[in-house]
Amino acid sequence: MPARLRDRPSIRVRVGALCLLLALVCAAPAAAQSSALLTGSNTHSWKPQVPEADGVREIAAIRGMGGDVVRFDVEWSQIETSKGVYREEMMGKLDRLLTAASQRGVQTVVMLHQTPCWASTAPADLKLNCDGDAWRRGVYRYPPANPSDYADFLGEILRRYGSKITAVEVWNEPNTSQFLISADPARDYMAMLRPAYSKAKSINRSVKILAGAMARADGDFLKRLYAYGLRGRHDGVSFHPYAPTPTSYSGVKRDSYVQGVPWIQQIVSSYGEGSKGLWLTEVGYSTCSHPTECTSEQTQASHTAKLIDLAQGWSYVRALLIYELRNGGTDIALKEQNFGLLRRDFSPKPAYHAFAASVGVSAPPAP
Repeated sequence: MPARLRDRPSIRVRVGALCLLLALVCAAPAAAQSSALLTGSNTHSWKPQVPEADGVREIAAIRGMGGDVVRFDVEWSQIETSKGVYREEMMGKLDRLLTAASQRGVQTVVMLHQTPCWASTAPADLKLNCDGDAWRRGVYRYPPANPSDYADFLGEILRRYGSKITAVEVWNEPNTSQFLISADPARDYMAMLRPAYSKAKSINRSVKILAGAMARADGDFLKRLYAYGLRGRHDGVSFHPYAPTPTSYSGVKRDSYVQGVPWIQQIVSSYGEGSKGLWLTEVGYSTCSHPTECTSEQTQASHTAKLIDLAQGWSYVRALLIYELRNGGTDIALKEQNFGLLRRDFSPKPAYHAFAASVGVSAPPAP
């Protein structure tokens, strides 16, 4: 240090204070950004085959690992058996799960999809007068004949549970025929979204309506949604940016996490809605035994940590939900059964601890 400063303590104090102030100012945005990101996981707790006690335990496990949001998939086809007639046992289960989440300080995303037979546009040779197991014939994958029927169902959910619901995600992966069969899925999706958004806001203006729900970072499908009137009819765009690794990029943004997420934000911003933010409601890695489609448990852990790290660096990402909290089954050969951060028996994989460490929890309790 130069002599003139060494001999003047008051200047040293002012310089030291200035350095401290600059450090705090520089550090503040990163801290604020990190705290604004919701992190959590998907569960299938609402499904009829999942014991309610397991569902509550899953919510507790999300909170235990430092998560603050859970996503439930809820099937319209399983609840509204005819117009305005609801299976109260399934509504009651949803109520209790939402209550369990609320009591633990866990926010909720409720994804509503699957058209009941009575409302479906499926062809008559599939509907068969709605006799037998219509779901086995894929009837629920067709859009409703009257899009207002979906809006009315969403409205009933919000009237009953609106204060316990953070966000509603309209449908699931409508850009794939696995979830929406249509000659023009973007058109039919928007036909549902328009009345759904209006209905939701007439009941509870604070609930967030998430639009898109796209498989992967499908920017082309998103542009079609905007062409059909998406602008102004959502509170955030949701999608599922699965990718071979968090940082892989083969030149196709749709199949990339690190490149696909910024691309979706760029598109949303080009329509003047960049401040609404993105919700990454499904992304994760399976630990099945397939040599190319799945990863080891250690790789799943490192990928999970990287997913969170990257999301924390994107100020426009509002939420990241890992798919999924718990394995769907015990067959190690099946990809879909092995996405969990926990095994089916609730024993944690390394990814459970990697998630916790990434959000600042050093020693998560046993689930």
